[in-house]
Amino acid sequence: MGPLQDQKIEKWLKAQDCAHLTQIFAANRIAHDKVAYLEDSHMKEMGILIGDRLRLLPTIEKMRVMAQRTATEDHLHELKTVKQSFKHYYGGCFHWCDCCIDCFRATKHWKVSGIGFQVETREPCKGAHELDNVDFVQMKDIVLRHPGCYEAICCGAAEIEVTTEQEGALILGQRPAVVEKTYEFLRHQWEHYRAIRAQTNVDLYT
Repeated sequence: MGPLQDQKIEKWLKAQDCAHLTQIFAANRIAHDKVAYLEDSHMKEMGILIGDRLRLLPTIEKMRVMAQRTATEDHLHELKTVKQSFKHYYGGCFHWCDCCIDCFRATKHWKVSGIGFQVETREPCKGAHELDNVDFVQMKDIVLRHPGCYEAICCGAAEIEVTTEQEGALILGQRPAVVEKTYEFLRHQWEHYRAIRAQTNVDLYT
């Protein structure tokens, strides 16, 4: 245990009127960043008397709550960051052709995070700009569809159909082959979100 850690432990114990326990903590290699994990049984095993344990336990519990809150906030921040982006062209029956002029091709830009996704659609010829935001908490199902030639504008088209609680079925048409990769990643993130929410029972949007 380094001098800096000894000083932190000594300062903390002194604030709890337990400075006489400094050597016991040092002998058991209890660093300041591990105090939040201490239980009453640990301190009993260390030979700490009941009165001292009663003084330390309330403070340790507060430290434990703060540590858990910090870990949760860090996890939520990590979840909200964009995990992966997908940007590709579609439009016209020659969506597979890179030589098509931009006027005949729109773009869809997917941004997928750990709590939802955003799809930005731009159609240069029409001057249209559309933005769809969907939170995973709203989603009920997600399906990859390959419409037949009579349903789609062109044969070989693919669509991602997202069913939400508020809007029913939101169909996000895609034609490039990357749609399957987009779908797999999106479904994986959605299922991961559902698993975390089931385990923690925490509203991940607060």
